[in-house]
Amino acid sequence: MLLLLDGITDVRNTGAIIRSAVCCGVDAILFSEKNAAPLHEDMVKTSAGAMMQITFCREKSMQRILETLQLNGIKILSSDLKAKKSLLDIDFSGPSCIVMGSEDRGISRETLQACDETFIIPMKGHFDSLNVSVAAGIICFEAMKQRA
Repeated sequence: MLLLLDGITDVRNTGAIIRSAVCCGVDAILFSEKNAAPLHEDMVKTSAGAMMQITFCREKSMQRILETLQLNGIKILSSDLKAKKSLLDIDFSGPSCIVMGSEDRGISRETLQACDETFIIPMKGHFDSLNVSVAAGIICFEAMKQRA
């Protein structure tokens, strides 16, 4: 299970995502060199040291990351507010990569087009979105639960 961060620039959100990823058994975190939070001491602190327990893969081109994943049979899955399918209906049992988008713009159009499936996190109340680190934790936990 992989996690791809698309344009997440906030160091604290990235640190919290890393902590959830490690707790849920994510094997590696992928991101492009552009539009990504720098690996930073605040990230280590926010991740509670989890940053030292996971592999990071930084690539120049997001397109190259997506192509490599697909060529290797890894299903690319992302949360999208316009998706019809619920997170609870997604199959995380096979090789998969979960894409998380930036705090303000979400997942880039190019990345979203490359996804094999999109889903929405079911919610009640008067909000239509979650903080990216909270959403990543929910999605990673669902993937871990299915893989157990």
